[in-house]
Amino acid sequence: MRENITIESNKLLFTEGKDDAALFIKFLGDLGINDVQVEGVNGNTKFMEALGGIFNLPRFRNVSSLGIIRDAERHDRNPQHSAKNAYKSISDILRKDDRIKKVIGNRSEPRYMNRWRYNAISVGIFIICKPNFKYGMLEDLCLDSIEGTPEMRCVDRFLRCVRGDSNETNYLDYFKTPSKNKILTYLASQKEAHGSIHVAAEKGIWGIGNPSFNELKNFLEGFRTDQ
Repeated sequence: MRENITIESNKLLFTEGKDDAALFIKFLGDLGINDVQVEGVNGNTKFMEALGGIFNLPRFRNVSSLGIIRDAERHDRNPQHSAKNAYKSISDILRKDDRIKKVIGNRSEPRYMNRWRYNAISVGIFIICKPNFKYGMLEDLCLDSIEGTPEMRCVDRFLRCVRGDSNETNYLDYFKTPSKNKILTYLASQKEAHGSIHVAAEKGIWGIGNPSFNELKNFLEGFRTDQ
């Protein structure tokens, strides 16, 4: 996130990193939504600092929509609680602002996850999960959109070869973030190699129109609502 952030729009979206932010700006633009200020906070441990820093800015009182998108990174001791914990971590931060607290209340129930609550300020928290899982990251949605392509079969074979493991799935346990390893390997296989999910979207490798992004698309569409 930029130091000494200034509020330049009445619609704000905070996400984990610069590449994520650039991707969401691209997706919003593809949806015809061009009035959202998107900020990457440089990691999911930085949301407290970033969000806490804007609550006291004079122009924050003019903000009508505040969205936060973060990964539900796997919680090793209890993976099924990863999304719930990610949601709670964000909602706890947001309650530090009295105006937002009136909207989201005192409870951190994940039934409100990936949905907007509309009031004097509209608040939306989107936690990225793998399809049918309770954990995951943005790269998982990108991978889902290219699942079954010839290149992805090569990626799986390559990573198994690197690990010297013929098992179809266990080889991924070696990698700390296997989805990132898969994405980077896939992007390195392109005619013009790069390591950015945002650049990949610019080149049409994946886009908000792919069904894998439907839930994310619906969330971003929430910024259209007139306040």
